[in-house]
Amino acid sequence: MKKLIFIMFHFFMAVLAFFAIIKINNSYGYVCCFPIICIVLLIDIFSFSSHIRKYPLNNLNEYKFNIFQDKIADVVNGIYTISIEKKGNIYFVKSGDKSLKFNMKGCICPINYIRAYFIRNIHFPIYNKKKCSVLRLASSFKVSHKFKYQNLKIRFFINNKVKTYWLIKKSKTKLNFLMKEIIGLPFIHLGLSKKGHLSEHFNMNEKNYSIMK
Repeated sequence: MKKLIFIMFHFFMAVLAFFAIIKINNSYGYVCCFPIICIVLLIDIFSFSSHIRKYPLNNLNEYKFNIFQDKIADVVNGIYTISIEKKGNIYFVKSGDKSLKFNMKGCICPINYIRAYFIRNIHFPIYNKKKCSVLRLASSFKVSHKFKYQNLKIRFFINNKVKTYWLIKKSKTKLNFLMKEIIGLPFIHLGLSKKGHLSEHFNMNEKNYSIMK
């Protein structure tokens, strides 16, 4: 029902914008479209934020890990790989010796979310040491030469298909636009709620991050 309302709203706004351009046969038609586009973008941002912040659906203890102490990846020729298998709506880490699982039922971007989850846990100790602002957490970091994972991949096994992505390549973490948005969403919420300033540094770990969500 929610998806249907969401689609209908976008269809209505698209039709409204189209008629604004057609009926107002001059530059004012395009000017009228601008606030419509802004409204749609704002609603999309807040809808996406509300959707993402509730994941994973299971308890933190079921997917929490220590990047330094827990073995979560297997290594071949100097390249570490985290292997994840999907069973129903649950994603299980099947590499290493640490049992992790993520309940991503209904999530619109589970693969990007899980990738962002591992990236932010790699970033936490670097971010805490550098004492930079919270927004920096959503940017790429260069890991220390002492860090075990200089080259790290994540591999998903989904319905007999295999998808592989870099998490760290040549000592630098790899993020796409959506992953940056996922990591940064709690801090945008923090800034809008006026509970803190985005330029501030907060000691960060997964528990603290989950509270901010």
